[in-house]
Amino acid sequence: MNKTIKIIVSGRVQGVGFRWSTKAVAEKLAIRGTVRNLPDGTVEIIAQSGEQRLSEFIQAIKAGPSTFANVSQLKIEKLDNHHEYPTFRII
Repeated sequence: MNKTIKIIVSGRVQGVGFRWSTKAVAEKLAIRGTVRNLPDGTVEIIAQSGEQRLSEFIQAIKAGPSTFANVSQLKIEKLDNHHEYPTFRII
């Protein structure tokens, strides 16, 4: 069963290729959803997949998928979202 989560990523995550690297990890793990920069310097990820793949995705994000990124904090929230994302995209 698919689950949808929202992740707010803090740290050095804008201007370092973080969204593109996140997209690559998501596509590798068959995660669907979106990633976008927020005005406060954080990045918002909406991720949808099965529990195991989401767990792997979270671990990859914690490690910082971009060479120049430095993830200091993740805030993860489960969403009661009935929207099905067809792919993973940068918005």
